[in-house]
Amino acid sequence: SPVSDMVSCIISILLLYVIAKVLYFSKDRKFVYLKISLYLITLGSVCNVGFYQVIKGCGYVPVAIILLRDMYHVCFLLCLYCFILYMKTMLDVKGTVVNVFTYILRCLFACCLIFDILSPFTRFGFYVENGRWYDSIVSPYNIFYVFAVLSFLVMLVFYSERLIKPVRTCLIVTELIVVFIMTYQCIENINTFTSFTYVLPVLMVLILLHSKPFEDKTGALDASSFDNYVQQIIKKGISVDYMALKLKISTLGNIPDEMGKTLNSFWHSTFKSAMLFHMAADT
Repeated sequence: SPVSDMVSCIISILLLYVIAKVLYFSKDRKFVYLKISLYLITLGSVCNVGFYQVIKGCGYVPVAIILLRDMYHVCFLLCLYCFILYMKTMLDVKGTVVNVFTYILRCLFACCLIFDILSPFTRFGFYVENGRWYDSIVSPYNIFYVFAVLSFLVMLVFYSERLIKPVRTCLIVTELIVVFIMTYQCIENINTFTSFTYVLPVLMVLILLHSKPFEDKTGALDASSFDNYVQQIIKKGISVDYMALKLKISTLGNIPDEMGKTLNSFWHSTFKSAMLFHMAADT
């Protein structure tokens, strides 16, 4: 059923909008990998919807079915590859062992991608025969999927000190839920929720690690957004004027509601195109 793909497509588009509008100044490699993953999820979901529509409306047209399913698998294989790179960057995984892992990752990805594209001819994976389509459990796509999930879990376990315990636990539980869904689908020979198993980890990462970087009271972006903003300004080579405002706060750094509303109103009415950042408790 393409219902899950349609839902995943909509969620991916919404998340891309959130990243573009709310997390605008987070343009480092982590967000590049996440954005590429969401684009690939969207395209892969559209391909799977098209796959079922072709079968439903036109019957078994081998060329159309093979092309759509190949595109579907290619998109999600690339998505897995990007998400592994995101995890490596986010956890700052480095060292000789990691270099070996990266080499194995690239070789396995290339092999699985090539063999998956050739599966209609090799019968190793997805193929069409006698007016019916088949998708074997042991396939290049599934092999790389298992490798990717194991890579996620290994990185979360062996580099656990890079994340606080509640976040790490939530990410591990998310991956285990994904494994359960995919295992159940393999047993039942369906792929209804496949696209959702890609959206779920990205959604959890955005919620747990990249929550909204601005305050409700003032609309000010946080200090990390300021760092990213400065980096972008330096790259573009343009000049910017800065103004620091010191606040007299006696509530442990929390801006009182009335002061927040006054500051927001003053800032946006006085500086039409300026950016507001909350750098410290009183700045």
